[in-house]
Amino acid sequence: MSDSFTPNVSSRITPRLHLKTNEVIPQVDEWFLHHWPFLNEAVYEEFKSSDPALFTCYAAPDALDERLELACKLLNLGFVVDDALDNLSMEEAQGSCRKFVGLILGHEDVHPSTQIEKVIHDLYIEIRSIGELGQNNCEVVQWLKFATRHDRSKWKSSSDFSKYCEYRFLDAGYGLTISMLRYALDIKHPQRDDEVVSECEHLVGYHCMLVNDLFSYRKEMASRSTGEIGEALINSVLVVQNSRGIGEHEAMMWLERYCEKLEGQFEGVVSRTAHLGEDAKKYINALRLLIAGKLKWSTVCGRYKKL
Repeated sequence: MSDSFTPNVSSRITPRLHLKTNEVIPQVDEWFLHHWPFLNEAVYEEFKSSDPALFTCYAAPDALDERLELACKLLNLGFVVDDALDNLSMEEAQGSCRKFVGLILGHEDVHPSTQIEKVIHDLYIEIRSIGELGQNNCEVVQWLKFATRHDRSKWKSSSDFSKYCEYRFLDAGYGLTISMLRYALDIKHPQRDDEVVSECEHLVGYHCMLVNDLFSYRKEMASRSTGEIGEALINSVLVVQNSRGIGEHEAMMWLERYCEKLEGQFEGVVSRTAHLGEDAKKYINALRLLIAGKLKWSTVCGRYKKL
């Protein structure tokens, strides 16, 4: 494993940090300390030092001040649930996710029986009360279903890069991120059925997913996950090695260039936005900042800097 290799993806987009970052992050950390069932203080400190809320502050620098805290909580929840699933068997993970889906959607016959479930239940009561965010719960449900599919393990030996990207677009939690983005910026009519908007969403999704793969690769390879989900390593570095017959270092460099190509394609598509409404243009600009924010956070966050 290339322990000395540090990903270096260049970008022409300047990242920005939300002006309320230093105020909101301690509030979110405190909320999770008192609500999430961390095993002990050391586990909580590990979580806090991985900088999950900082991601939201980079990903949505123009979020409305009054919506930033809930947006951070929502994406932090995605981080802790994802990490929790890694240590479960496939059967356990699927059972948990079925329960989570019922809690997220507010099914009357589904009731929380653990502290984790209570956190999800209570947070999503608040989320469903906010119309435009509650309507996007289907994207969170889709992520949970894909994250526990039986075919996850096949990607470790796959050589089909295009199909991998299509799968990870749904599996990697991107839907959760962009639903948060629309809520945080109060974007109600982004014209997502428009071909240009849809293409922008996909290009940004691929970019974010591949950046995640590059920066998380060493962490994932060194992980000692005890469950089937965590052991079923899904990472484009492996897929590119298989598809191109190259080594680990070369695969990572190839992915760096590919990410830069995706950004260029995104800017090309953005040039065709004259026909769009103001919310759609605002949304596309938010997606542009998401590219830069995800990349910046990946280079500075404690989650990937500890190895």
